Amino acid sequence: MGVDAENGWRLGEGLRSLLFSSSACIANLEGVLGEHTCPALKTGKPIQGNIRLARLLNSTGIQAVSLANNHAFDYGWAGVKTTMEALEEQRVLYVGAGECEEDAWRFESIMLGECRVGIIGISHNEFGVACGEQPGVAGFDELMALRSVRAAKESCEKVIVLYHGGIEYMRFPSPNLRKRCLFLLEAGADAVICQHSHIAGACEVVGGKPIVYGQGDFMAFTSHRSIQEAKCPAFVVELQPYQKTAGFKLKIHPIRIIRTPISPSTEMLKEEALAEALIEMNEIDALLSDRPKWKRKWEESVRQMGPAMESQLAQASSFRRRLGGRISMFRKRVPTQYLTVLENMIRCEAHYEAIIAWLTRRSTGGES
Repeated sequence: MGVDAENGWRLGEGLRSLLFSSSACIANLEGVLGEHTCPALKTGKPIQGNIRLARLLNSTGIQAVSLANNHAFDYGWAGVKTTMEALEEQRVLYVGAGECEEDAWRFESIMLGECRVGIIGISHNEFGVACGEQPGVAGFDELMALRSVRAAKESCEKVIVLYHGGIEYMRFPSPNLRKRCLFLLEAGADAVICQHSHIAGACEVVGGKPIVYGQGDFMAFTSHRSIQEAKCPAFVVELQPYQKTAGFKLKIHPIRIIRTPISPSTEMLKEEALAEALIEMNEIDALLSDRPKWKRKWEESVRQMGPAMESQLAQASSFRRRLGGRISMFRKRVPTQYLTVLENMIRCEAHYEAIIAWLTRRSTGGES
């Protein structure tokens, strides 16, 4: 869920009925609530919405949100604080961010019928990751994830992890993302729901435990061509807990964001559009059961992304070398955007997995 929405955003009747008939609703809140004017130094456009959005979340039945994402610190810790305060005022629970690393990794619990479910928010490691006593979001770490899942399991029957990771507009998982999600299931999570891709992604069920590799946007304007062309650009995930075994029964409800002159709306797909969306998603899901085909799709994506990423790396390092390497006074004048690009490509899993795969291919003669 992006925070482009204001109170004018409308939900279709079918979608409202689905939300209000549910025992509980959770979401990914990507961005800041407040009126801040000084964005943090990072890559990407800062995202900010009015604090009234917290009331909109409450009114649509959303009980908890994850703040673990790459836009939570778009306006620094001040932006996170106003977001938390707005959510607390509306009694909306939040996970995935905190005043220190330990706080960012805490879980909250909600009731799904008679089943107590722990909610954990985790982000891939971009900007604003909590470290020690430093505030931030819960950046993926195997040991912290294991501790958090086990802590939630002590008091909850089920655990859901909202993981903000993956590659934007990619409808299937990279090898590293799939490995991490499977690790979270092995650690004890009963479902892993991924965001960040901005488009509906593949789903798979392992031992009764579902993994969703991307939901798409619920309230946000994204004009990328892949979203406009998709039969199923996004969906709402419905999870029904199994009573005697681990995991959840998974069902998806395809949706689409509609732009109108009066107000934007999110609508559930119906009839022919719904049938086409489900066919598309079945085809995408099937990719994961064909490992050679999935691997070929990943390699194809690396070939498409690689040249642009290599160019970004070369541009940033070349600029630094040309100026900083000749006259020491220039070291202070290297544009910070070059440094943040380098930092993000090296630290963020979604970027470095792709660039390493591309450079390995180049160095071994797989691509000229």
